[in-house]
Amino acid sequence: MKKKSKPESMINNRTAKELAYISFKRGYEDGSIISHQRHMHSVLGAISFAFFLALFSAGEAASTEILLKISEVLFAIGLISNALLFFHYQATTDRKYIWELDSTIPMTSYKTIALFLPILGTLLLIWHYYMPAAACAVITAILGVVVLKLSIKASLSNDAKFSEYQMALIDAGRYEDYEKSKDRYFAHRLSEGELTINSYKYKVSVDSSNLPEEISLHHQVAIGDIIQLGEAEKYTVLHLVHSKNSTTLNCKAIVECAAT
Repeated sequence: MKKKSKPESMINNRTAKELAYISFKRGYEDGSIISHQRHMHSVLGAISFAFFLALFSAGEAASTEILLKISEVLFAIGLISNALLFFHYQATTDRKYIWELDSTIPMTSYKTIALFLPILGTLLLIWHYYMPAAACAVITAILGVVVLKLSIKASLSNDAKFSEYQMALIDAGRYEDYEKSKDRYFAHRLSEGELTINSYKYKVSVDSSNLPEEISLHHQVAIGDIIQLGEAEKYTVLHLVHSKNSTTLNCKAIVECAAT
């Protein structure tokens, strides 16, 4: 008899693979993964360049020792491939175009080469000078991969259990406990530096009369947004009027009807 395959853990009716794909794609849509890859290839290119130049100080050994010769080749390939990928991510602003390219097998293979060859070159360089150190480095890398996979699996399992717990609270009618459980949600908060950088000043006009002071918001405003200036002051943005020195928001006050 065939054993039944164990069903994948479900979170919000999606498998872990589906959630990982959605999260990965969003990283391209908001540009965060593109930014990370730009920095990663910049660092790997710099490392390849630094080690490639350092090998010249090895003198005749760099041209006779087989491990050093292989390291030179790997660092040369790593330098060029990472430099090209850095300029690719730096010069291209179309996120959809980058996503489509990175989803192809040739680009994935090229990025794999650019990532692992500098690491392999570094490992061979360590091996040349002290083999036990290279062995320890390999063991540490394997251990890191195992720990990462176990941590990801445990994290997905915890998320699935938490979703089941919340559904059980709703089914039992324990709505107060359900609201309290939301304290576990991770809230993305801007750091002090981001609050300083992401500051946009606007003037507000309501019914053709300007409010006395400028307001400073941490997000850019678009038509249809709702801005809140106080506990009871809420306005819908109808138009944006740009001038040389300022931007004015033409707004309409939101009147909330009290329940009777």
